[in-house]
Amino acid sequence: MPTETNASHQEWITSADVARRLGVSARTVYRMIDRGDLKPRRLPSGHRRYLASEVDTLLAEESQDAS
Repeated sequence: MPTETNASHQEWITSADVARRLGVSARTVYRMIDRGDLKPRRLPSGHRRYLASEVDTLLAEESQDAS
């Protein structure tokens, strides 16, 4: 998993997991990255991983905006 000093104990999830949590397509996840809404970390293999807590925060913000 990617390592960051303050986030190494966090849960890391895949793009597919992000899409499921947010209820969007994988393509939408990549658009969110392009817009800067999500910040992936890259594994040495090139795969992307995301902090689950960041995705949950984004989901909470979207819920508040919808209210």
